[in-house]
Amino acid sequence: VRYQLIPWREGLDTPEEWQALVQHAFQQVYGDAAAQWLYRWSGSGYGGPLLASAIDSELLQEAAALAQEAGLRLASVQPYLMAACNHWRGQIKVGRGAFLLAEPGRVGLACFDERGWSDLVFEPLDGDIATALPAALPRMLLRLQRSPLPLEVYAFAGDGSAVVWPEPQTLRLRPLALPSALAALSAADRAACSMALLGD
Repeated sequence: VRYQLIPWREGLDTPEEWQALVQHAFQQVYGDAAAQWLYRWSGSGYGGPLLASAIDSELLQEAAALAQEAGLRLASVQPYLMAACNHWRGQIKVGRGAFLLAEPGRVGLACFDERGWSDLVFEPLDGDIATALPAALPRMLLRLQRSPLPLEVYAFAGDGSAVVWPEPQTLRLRPLALPSALAALSAADRAACSMALLGD
């Protein structure tokens, strides 16, 4: 899944117009291949940017086919970042902060303020998450373009890695706990299953 934070566009009313805006933004970055992707987005209210996601339609079709072969029905597919943010929303008490999500191969930092989403940064995550994640966060904070530093960062590693965070001087880190149902699984299985359990 690919993500973008897309600025508000005055004068758009219909879902088709917003779809065209989102698709155009992704095509500007990824080229003609993005024309075949499926898009979802959530807004921050009038005037606020859209947090948009895109997935290759063929990948989604393959997932549905695999589910059917197993005698299952693919009821819904949610972008991991959006599902995780929704899952933890009740624990987020600060007006200006960020949500840090580590998944296999990459980490994302989604910043927000009182008006909604304000910035979005991704970078590759190689090797052991517990080691790589604390080093990745300062780099990602330096890459923020649209917003000041968050006051608090809510951090979640889907594989349950015991990350030892150095406490920065300018913000507070709030690690989010893995669902207890996953505690007995291996790290690889925890990473895979946490995506499903957070999509409630």
